Amino acid sequence: MAQTTDADASAAPAEAEAQRGGVEDIVVTATRRETSLQDTPLAITALGKEELERFDTKSARDLMSVVPNLYLQRVTPSPSSQTYGMRGLGQTDSPADPTVAVYIDDTYLPRSFAQLFDIPGIERVEVLRGPQGTLYGRNASAGAIRFVTLEPDNEIDARASVSVGNYDAFETHNYLSGPIVKDKIFASVAGVHKQRDGYTYNAITGEHVNDLDQSAIRGKLRFVPSDRIEFGITADYERDRSDTAHYVPLVTPPGFEFDPRVTYETPDRKTHIDAWGVSGRIIYRPSGDVTIKSITSYRAFDGVLANEFDGLPQVAATFLTVDQSSLTQEFQLSADLPWMKLTTGAFYFHENYYIGTKNALQVLNSYTGGEGRLKSDSYAIYGQADFPLTEQLTVTLGARYTHETRRFNASGYVLNPALDVVSTNFTTSPSSGANSFTPKVGIQYEWTPSLMTYASYSKGFQAGGYSLRATSATVANLAFGPEEVSAYEAGIKADWFDRRLRTNIAVFRNELTGKQVSVFLPEFLVSAVQNAAEAYTKGVELEVTAVPTDRVTLTGAVGYLKARYTNWPNAFGCPAACRSGDGLKLVYAPEWTASVRGEWKVPLPIPGEFSISGEYQYQSTAEGNPANDPDVQAAASHYVNAFARYKIDDNITVSAALRNLTNRTDRIFMFKVPGVAAGQLFNPPRTVLFTLAYNY
Repeated sequence: MAQTTDADASAAPAEAEAQRGGVEDIVVTATRRETSLQDTPLAITALGKEELERFDTKSARDLMSVVPNLYLQRVTPSPSSQTYGMRGLGQTDSPADPTVAVYIDDTYLPRSFAQLFDIPGIERVEVLRGPQGTLYGRNASAGAIRFVTLEPDNEIDARASVSVGNYDAFETHNYLSGPIVKDKIFASVAGVHKQRDGYTYNAITGEHVNDLDQSAIRGKLRFVPSDRIEFGITADYERDRSDTAHYVPLVTPPGFEFDPRVTYETPDRKTHIDAWGVSGRIIYRPSGDVTIKSITSYRAFDGVLANEFDGLPQVAATFLTVDQSSLTQEFQLSADLPWMKLTTGAFYFHENYYIGTKNALQVLNSYTGGEGRLKSDSYAIYGQADFPLTEQLTVTLGARYTHETRRFNASGYVLNPALDVVSTNFTTSPSSGANSFTPKVGIQYEWTPSLMTYASYSKGFQAGGYSLRATSATVANLAFGPEEVSAYEAGIKADWFDRRLRTNIAVFRNELTGKQVSVFLPEFLVSAVQNAAEAYTKGVELEVTAVPTDRVTLTGAVGYLKARYTNWPNAFGCPAACRSGDGLKLVYAPEWTASVRGEWKVPLPIPGEFSISGEYQYQSTAEGNPANDPDVQAAASHYVNAFARYKIDDNITVSAALRNLTNRTDRIFMFKVPGVAAGQLFNPPRTVLFTLAYNY
């Protein structure tokens, strides 16, 4: 493999210098050392800083337009929370454990709450598909998403932008970086604020809802006393005071016509989430071939979320109080030797997680509540080594061992209509533990400098546990076991015609045992996680980039996916009328995802550089619940976005971003309790945002 000798992953530049007249190459650190994207033997999509800016990519949700077989809901009950699906594997409930690991630099974000970081100063984004446990501290059975931020250095970098748009949208992004003591101490600070009015009308209150109000700040400090050692500290804070998503009813009240932008909920629902974190990093290089790294982080968030699920005046809602804190410690050693390139490490994760739940179903005169407290400890050792047997052939061997324990404390309450506690109906304190060994074997062959093939086998692991929002003793004591995945992947990465064309293709198959599934239990009016016996996902991914001229760049991505349960007896309706789940599709696993992007640098007889860009996104229907109820499917979607950018000089840029150009309205999520409540969420309408940016 073509690799650099510097094993410090965090110090890698986001983009290599563009190859004149061809496709830009990107240097990534997905394998914990700097490698060219085309020399990295796994399915990875990488976006550098320039492409992020050209297509106004600011958060994980925007990645759906470029990554095949990636599923993210465009609207979630809380604007700052996000669930992920990758190759048919993913998380369907925000409080649950994620199967896609998200990192900001080297810091792991353990929960889906407070994850939509929209921070300037992003150097690149890397999306890794498939299990990643042999290289990363926290096990990731479906894949990983890494947001890599710029490192402050001797160069002064100052940026500021102001954006305005329809729905009274206003955004400001700011970034400042530079030296405090030349060659020794460097610092940066980045901040963002976003707000806009809602695009859904509440016919009961006469006001617009689903508004946005988010702010975040991040600071970094680097101290480099010598070439051998480096210290770094990062701190961040995020605040969300947006509306909780307002649902649209499946059946409108008498006298009203259905409108996907009208709700009838009362009263207004708000999100109150505060999240913060601090991390420290020490890098020691005893020699040019060996790097030792220590990564310590502490993160926490707390908040209150109120979700009204049916869009009607009657109360059918869940009120959540969340409080979470986590501590991680990772030690990592990388060695670049003539006969082996090694990365190995040890990882510790501790989490305290509290969820308080109050459920109100006015139509049934049902008011219940519960509290769940989860304490988790996870210990792991991992390692991966690349052995170059010849100049063209490389073999990869890796392994991970994980020991995880979980202690759960739950209480249930009877509430009155004012949601005050009337009595306690149960308390319970179960616990669980698991050990897992997950290996990886891979082979890579470089036929020419422009053509590489690879194949790999790896295993992933997701720990078992308990349903945190249980409101009955029966559900609280329903333990679910671990989920294991055996992943097979093969791919071809190629550049053609003097780098004018790039084609990357991957085929994969995931075989799952103990698939964790969130199933609604009608007798308890609550969802609980169960284990389906077996399932599989398989598919193909194609990514293409073409540069037919120096002024035109075209990119495309297509993903095909088939995801089915194969052995899931007694899945639904037990004990009265058990039904098998065999042959049913996995949730949020659309069969097709596709996108096309294009940019044209328009030649104009004026100073500066003007470009126009556009993208088309397609996603086929996706199942909304394990029973494949057609009423709760996420509809197939087609979206067109357009962008224009005029770089007046090295300092000033003006741009416009037009999303959902055709103003399509598609249902993307539905909540349904048969005979009780049903509500749905729709994608955002057409939006436009004009930006003025200044770079020093």
